[in-house]
Amino acid sequence: MPEPNRNHLITGLLLFVTMSSIYMYPRILCAEGITNYYVRYDIKSSKHRITDLNLLMIPSENEFRAENFAVILTSVRLNLTPHEPRQDFMSRARQAALQSILESHGLKSVQTRDLDTVISYEGAIISPVNILETDCKTSPSSCIIKAQVRFSPISFPDQWERQAFHFRIKQFFKNLFSVFH
Repeated sequence: MPEPNRNHLITGLLLFVTMSSIYMYPRILCAEGITNYYVRYDIKSSKHRITDLNLLMIPSENEFRAENFAVILTSVRLNLTPHEPRQDFMSRARQAALQSILESHGLKSVQTRDLDTVISYEGAIISPVNILETDCKTSPSSCIIKAQVRFSPISFPDQWERQAFHFRIKQFFKNLFSVFH
């Protein structure tokens, strides 16, 4: 085989392998079936003004420290933006529903340093976040969204070691005081 044809063949094979692996990657992720997520919603404020909002979702392994999942229903009001695609609107609706559920049912922690405060709401969800109803007829500039998700209040995995340490200290002092009673 002449040298130019051989280079074209090798290039074509590499291109085929690369494209087929890229095409198959989403199917592999779907086959794994990631449905469990740890969720954290942080509200950062400085000098009594909200400076940043952050919603974080991390896939969880099937190690559950929270077996008490419950179906939570919520309603949120979203402002409509002109010419917004439906997919973007539904994504905003799911995000607003998660934020609402975390604020009302999640574990709350507050960290303060000088005039900066971070309020965190934490939990675990089993996806999907189901949008049950969208009511855009009552107001021309906003919609009321009703959503449900399976939720459990649980701390984020990066807190588990610290919480285990505090639990051991608490148990130690409890056992120590029980000796003197």
